[in-house]
Amino acid sequence: MFTKGILALSGILNSVNITTDQWWQSTEDLIVELYPNGTSLTTIWKKAGGKESDLLTKSTANEIWSDALYKMRKNQPKNMTMNKLLKEIEKQYGDNQKFKIIYDLRKNYIKT
Repeated sequence: MFTKGILALSGILNSVNITTDQWWQSTEDLIVELYPNGTSLTTIWKKAGGKESDLLTKSTANEIWSDALYKMRKNQPKNMTMNKLLKEIEKQYGDNQKFKIIYDLRKNYIKT
């Protein structure tokens, strides 16, 4: 996905043909990479407007993110959206090439 995204953003490709599921999975993988522990994921979640009580407890960061993003995809919790989360992550990782691709493609996959 990231190779296609780089080519599209550079103008070499006119568009990127990835599925919504691929976008969400790539986003989850990257978020887990950027926020791999309980403290960092709770901090970014709360900064983006989420409640700590929305998150699983006594699980790995991967499991917590997987559950949280699954719920967001189903429009739960009501106080949190993927766009809010990505905007908050962008403040810290706006220069990260993989994140730029996810962020720039978001309008094709979520409400912004």
